[in-house]
Amino acid sequence: MALIWLLVSACTSTQADAPTPSSSWTSAKPCPSPSAATALKAEGPRLLDSGGHGDVLTVSFGSLGGEPIAISAGAEGKVRFWSLPGFQPVLEPVAGTSALWLGRDVLVSGDKRASVWNPGTRRVVTRLPAPKGVTLHDGLLYVSDGERVRVWDTRARTWRRSLPIRRAEEMAAGTLRGQDILVTHAGLEEPFRLYDRHTGRPVGKPFYSGDEFADPDDLVVIGDTLHYRTYEGLHVADLTAAKPRPSLLVPAGETRFRAALATSDLLIGGRRVPEEQGGDGSLASPIELFSPTGKPLGSLQGHDAGITSLALGTVDGTRVLLSGSEDNTVRLWDPATRRRLGSGPAGAIDGVDHLALADDRLAVAAEENGALQVWDLAEGKPVGARMTGPGSLTSLAVAGSVAVTGHYDPPSVHLWDLNTRKPLAALPGGAVGPLLVTGGRLVGLADRRIHTWDLTARRPLGTFAPPPGTTRLGLFHGEPVAVTLKDNTISVRDVTTHEQVSTFAVPPLVGERSDSPLALGHAGMYGCAPAIVVTRLESTAIRVLDPMTGRDLAPPLTVPRPDESLWTAVLDGTGEVAGHLVAQVTLQLDDIVQHSQLWDLSAGRPIGPSQPTTRRITAFATTPTGTVLVSGPDEKLQAWRLTP
Repeated sequence: MALIWLLVSACTSTQADAPTPSSSWTSAKPCPSPSAATALKAEGPRLLDSGGHGDVLTVSFGSLGGEPIAISAGAEGKVRFWSLPGFQPVLEPVAGTSALWLGRDVLVSGDKRASVWNPGTRRVVTRLPAPKGVTLHDGLLYVSDGERVRVWDTRARTWRRSLPIRRAEEMAAGTLRGQDILVTHAGLEEPFRLYDRHTGRPVGKPFYSGDEFADPDDLVVIGDTLHYRTYEGLHVADLTAAKPRPSLLVPAGETRFRAALATSDLLIGGRRVPEEQGGDGSLASPIELFSPTGKPLGSLQGHDAGITSLALGTVDGTRVLLSGSEDNTVRLWDPATRRRLGSGPAGAIDGVDHLALADDRLAVAAEENGALQVWDLAEGKPVGARMTGPGSLTSLAVAGSVAVTGHYDPPSVHLWDLNTRKPLAALPGGAVGPLLVTGGRLVGLADRRIHTWDLTARRPLGTFAPPPGTTRLGLFHGEPVAVTLKDNTISVRDVTTHEQVSTFAVPPLVGERSDSPLALGHAGMYGCAPAIVVTRLESTAIRVLDPMTGRDLAPPLTVPRPDESLWTAVLDGTGEVAGHLVAQVTLQLDDIVQHSQLWDLSAGRPIGPSQPTTRRITAFATTPTGTVLVSGPDEKLQAWRLTP
């Protein structure tokens, strides 16, 4: 009994001596979690059009009213039409990610369907499934659906015939020893095959490119030779030989060709710096010119990223080259003088990395290069010119009509007037990490320290260091907090008082591995209760935790897996809408296979369809009254309207 009394006394003494958190949010009364019966409803998404491209996927020359035009298709899902050489829009965009000029019509392709579309009448001439491969030769369009090759007469605007040619992913048409042929390729570890273009019967023997890992692209038949591109460089193969052996005409060297063209007197290769050389497609990439024998003839410099598409045409009697790039631009060149023609179209969506909403009408998008663009969401269009900052943008926040940006190089914080779109001030101290605005204060994370500024006086208020680990800023009942995660243990610190108010370990759920690392997804409100949202590697469970105790505020939400693989639920962005916690959730298997979907975490239900994608969501923003803005996938800006 004496021992029990001593233990009780010790515990009572410890609790009495422990500091009582003085933060106002820690004394808030408990509240019920949001009802699952009141799930939010979604209208949208609506694609916001900036007047320019995401990554340019295809380029082609065309004609409108007898005048030359450029036709380009981008990753944002729009086909655009430009005057030449001025690059002014001449038609409203149409939906699609690929476009090819057919003489008087355009073949426009998307993810699921394609159509032959006439720009003069703005009417669809014919519809067809999304092609596996296409090639145009002598007014005939050869279209493969994987099971057959159909032939469209571009002059008569009718289907001529269907050829029994399967699995044609890449094609090129030509004439060999007086016979009209079609050269096809079906993908990795497959040979080239030759067919009669009229009957579809095989011609000669199949032959390989010489590398089992090569995936030939940009096939062109010139006389009795086949030109094509692989990761090794530009190749030429003799089609007349009994056992053709392709030769490497132009090696890729330290960079890889991403696009290629071949004519009887000119070879053109568009470069892209590969990942193994430290590139990711975002480095300046030249267009290389070669003679038919592979002799270098010079280069075209000007694109800021990898070259994705090339086309040769004629403007005012001069042969010109059209190029598209991962820098989201379309450019025109004179290959003879190696000079750029025209200024190129402006208004591209350049990899939006950060989003902020001032209200349900006004939004700010921050691009990779540090530029800011103001958007009118009601009109779905950008407002005014871009605001160009010092670059290396790392964070964005909006307070009323003021945008706040954090920058890495040099470390700095800048204020912008959204009405005039001009800079207001640069704050001393320099925070580069996440930014949080509340009650006239700005809170930022930089150099492992948390900084606070007075936005009205534009002066620093203080700084302190959180515990080691990954730190996320958030608001509990309007008060800024810093949540730090290390070794699957979470600690919560009040930013105003610098006081640590809680610390707790987060054990795995049943079925989760104990050694799988935890990830912080959100620090904010769950209905009327402060909450921390976490996920774990190789788990599709999303947990909402009490920041004082670490207990689950609601049953863990398990996102359905597409299959039995080890998927991971990743929170790409979170926000609070009408008392509900909303998140963009990506189920990630690897860097290639992903599924992204908007979820109402409070109701435990998805909002809208799942979107398979190979690119992650890069930015997410919400308003309490129901506007959701998402950047990505494929560099699209999407606006949702959520209602209870």
